[in-house]
Amino acid sequence: SVFVIALSSVILPQLSRLAKLDQKEEFFKTMQNALHRTFFILLPITFMCFVLGGTFVNSIYGRGGFDQKATIETTYSLWAYSLGLIPMGFVVLLAPAFYAQKDYKVTTIASCISVAVNLALNWVFITYFDMKGVSVAYATSIASFVNMAILLLVLKKNMV
Repeated sequence: SVFVIALSSVILPQLSRLAKLDQKEEFFKTMQNALHRTFFILLPITFMCFVLGGTFVNSIYGRGGFDQKATIETTYSLWAYSLGLIPMGFVVLLAPAFYAQKDYKVTTIASCISVAVNLALNWVFITYFDMKGVSVAYATSIASFVNMAILLLVLKKNMV
């Protein structure tokens, strides 16, 4: 996340300049480059969370009042949050693309929709699937996919 936040901070002035000059093709290429870099950095991190997540959780929390069941549940939550790592990173990058174009409405609407999806999924997961704490992680990851999809679709539509 530190990398993505740094990249979004660096890219915003460049995107603002390109938007002001109405250089849509260069704007799109810059965004595409940033998204590719983010994907290829976050993909191995996501993979490592699945492969090594249990070991890390156990080494940090696997003692004292934190029993084996709690360690396993925490690992499941880590895995569920890891599913949303890439779309969350993309959202952090895509938002400045809209800010650079002085379009704050799209990001606000996408965020509100993703919060509604998150709340609805939490309710469904807890009420009907009895998923307890891990439901928050799954709902958050799915909601980040929704947020990312909305921003990507609108950005793509704007670029055409």
